[in-house]
Amino acid sequence: MNVVEECYRLTKQLHSMLHQPVEDEEREALIEKAASLLAEREPLLPGITPPFTHDEEQMGKQIIRLNTEIDQKMKLIKALIKRDMNSITNKKHKAQKYSNPYENFQTDGYFYDKKN
Repeated sequence: MNVVEECYRLTKQLHSMLHQPVEDEEREALIEKAASLLAEREPLLPGITPPFTHDEEQMGKQIIRLNTEIDQKMKLIKALIKRDMNSITNKKHKAQKYSNPYENFQTDGYFYDKKN
């Protein structure tokens, strides 16, 4: 199997893996598997050099199309992770305020007004 075919196979595998519905609990395993596939594919990329056959050109176009879809899906996963992290931070902050509502009570700005 040549370099273009191997890269195409790994890209197709990564694409199909990322486009399956994933629960929040399974997201970490998905990210680890995606990282391993990307690490496996990375050394192949410099080996893709012309001249290309007609089939290799078609595979290259497919790889480029799949990469754009993979990038979009990975950005979506990143946004979901960021949302979850912000949600956890807000929950911690609200729980802390509930348990001790006067902790951040500000005393600045008070003054005594004597009219006598």
